[in-house]
Amino acid sequence: MKRIIAMLALALGAAAAPAHAEILDFNIGDNAFRLGLAGPLSRVMSKVSGQYDVGVLLKPRTSDNLVQVHAGVLVTGDAGAKGIDLAAGLGARIIYTGRDHDSGGAFAPGVQLEARLPQANRFGVTFYGYYGPSATSFGEVRRYKEFGADLDYAVIRGGSVYVGYRNIKEDLSSSGDFDVDHGWHIGFRLKF
Repeated sequence: MKRIIAMLALALGAAAAPAHAEILDFNIGDNAFRLGLAGPLSRVMSKVSGQYDVGVLLKPRTSDNLVQVHAGVLVTGDAGAKGIDLAAGLGARIIYTGRDHDSGGAFAPGVQLEARLPQANRFGVTFYGYYGPSATSFGEVRRYKEFGADLDYAVIRGGSVYVGYRNIKEDLSSSGDFDVDHGWHIGFRLKF
């Protein structure tokens, strides 16, 4: 398992290095923590308005030594709401969950909404969701679902803190529904 974690960490670093990430995101919950890198998609694909993200979620103290990695893209734009700064994104993630048993993953289309009030733009709220049906799942994973939300506050213009909730579930061929992670977490985002 340690070899898998090392290989995934190297892959994450290699994928993010040429893109010059703009946002480092770290959050920690009761049983898991997630580290992610994100930035403008135009650095990878010119003339595309959106963002890329890569990340890893670890549950080091669980009996199954769970590691989940993802890479995704979202094409983003203004959602056109009056009186509120509302951005929407449509895209997909490829997810791989490695465990001592039941490893696999999915290609999961998704959506994201981020809202800020112009008169209080240090506060923001984000909602997101991804779904990988059986047709786009592989390995022991038959279906993948992830949704979450967070409320952030920009302490400084280059950094914010947030509290969030996420629910990640997989339908496994050997044992049915499996909670990859669910619950509250706290985190920070640093912009470079």
